[in-house]
Amino acid sequence: MGYLDVHHACNIVLLTPGNEGNPVLLDSSNYISLLGGGTALLDGSMGQVMKQIPMFHYSYSFGTGPDYAHNWQISLRPFPGSQPHPWFFKSGQWVDHRYEAVYPSAWYDASAYNYVDGDGVNSGFDLTADRIGSIVGKKPVSNLTRAQFRSAAARVGIGWSITDFWGYSARKLLFVTKYGHLNSQLLFGNGNTCFSGFSFASCIGTTGKVRSLFDPGHATGGGEIGDYSNYDGIEDAFGGLFEFIDGWNIPAGGAKSYVCSNPANFADDTDVNYGSYGSAFPATGWQRTLQHNIGLLPAGTEGSGTSTSINDYYSQFSASNWTVPRVGGAASSALTAGLLNLDLSLGSASANSQTGARLCF
Repeated sequence: MGYLDVHHACNIVLLTPGNEGNPVLLDSSNYISLLGGGTALLDGSMGQVMKQIPMFHYSYSFGTGPDYAHNWQISLRPFPGSQPHPWFFKSGQWVDHRYEAVYPSAWYDASAYNYVDGDGVNSGFDLTADRIGSIVGKKPVSNLTRAQFRSAAARVGIGWSITDFWGYSARKLLFVTKYGHLNSQLLFGNGNTCFSGFSFASCIGTTGKVRSLFDPGHATGGGEIGDYSNYDGIEDAFGGLFEFIDGWNIPAGGAKSYVCSNPANFADDTDVNYGSYGSAFPATGWQRTLQHNIGLLPAGTEGSGTSTSINDYYSQFSASNWTVPRVGGAASSALTAGLLNLDLSLGSASANSQTGARLCF
């Protein structure tokens, strides 16, 4: 259940690093128009293109009966049994808004003073100076480790990071409370997931296909470079590239998660400055049941997708040590992709052409 005041209060904005207290509102039906009139430039020159999400309260319960046993509720205002969502406790204090990138991360080349196309290799990415952004008109950057994405986001400005565990939780809570079920591909189409194999050059196009909350998305049976999904104004929240999630470490064996809400303490392969969260992860398969928390994490799986499964896939550990989660699915993930797709097969040293990240503030 969702009180739609939260969803209605979200905005698409331009957010300038160093001046985050003054977001510039865009027309949610046409991002290239400023809400107060005038033209918005989405190339980074006027700021990062972000979705503004107000602080909300939530409650969760698990019951029995013939219908859904999980009950998630959210609202802008406190209600009986509710508490503020942890995503809004940032760096030791509560904040009124959080911001999630509308577009997959583009590559800002500090030596060129401009954004450039990612190519799936990115051998020229300066790990000490280059950064990432949410802009239109460039192919997204991939083939960096999670730690390298973390550093590239931190160079955007103080308080900037890539999407973390609690941001990912908020994304899923906003989805399930608005739409009442968990099959994102059924609602938003398959998106860029239908290629038979992954090739960055052939599968990944430039950002900027979504210019409105109301764009219908696009998918073709065999996949084409123009395919994309639009989840409530966010481009390719699933499909295209997998997305690393930060502030979330899982030890080998998957007994539980360790999560952190302070970007200054994000690190790989550790539980230092992290708190334990949730229960054990299941074997690889189609997600069948969820853990009893607001993380919407898998608790049980089955061998094939059915009408009773969640219809997003979960991949278990191949890493022999700590795991860095990635989500969403890629251009060749087909029906295994979706907002609840979760892959725990990579270690912290992993980087590949089909995995990127998303900027957050």
